[in-house]
Amino acid sequence: MLDGFEDPIAVPQEGMTVWRVYGEAQDGIGGLQRGSLPSGMSWTPKDPSLSSGFRVDAGLPDENPGRFLIEGRLVDPGAVTEVRPALPLDGNPGGWPEYHIEGAGDAVDTVRIEGVNEPWTRRPGDWLPR
Repeated sequence: MLDGFEDPIAVPQEGMTVWRVYGEAQDGIGGLQRGSLPSGMSWTPKDPSLSSGFRVDAGLPDENPGRFLIEGRLVDPGAVTEVRPALPLDGNPGGWPEYHIEGAGDAVDTVRIEGVNEPWTRRPGDWLPR
């Protein structure tokens, strides 16, 4: 399978590096709204730092501010239920390689978690529910 960038999407293998960009949206005074949690299903086998606009490339939903990045090691490739280019969402075209990982909290060992400070990262108050 080819992603939107004409590179093959890597076959899930035990021990490979995977990444997840996540975060919960906040209102203008810092109250949590809703969003994306660390153990969600959408992960990528391609380093998000290689994208200048990961929100667009990964089809991140508006409610995911993309404020945190997990780097992990896939310990259970059988937990990957789907391999595909990221679907378009909330006006973002997607296309970045995406794995859906069931039970990611058990299937991925966390290597590091860090904050994301990129132009595509949303700040408190940048997002309002529809």
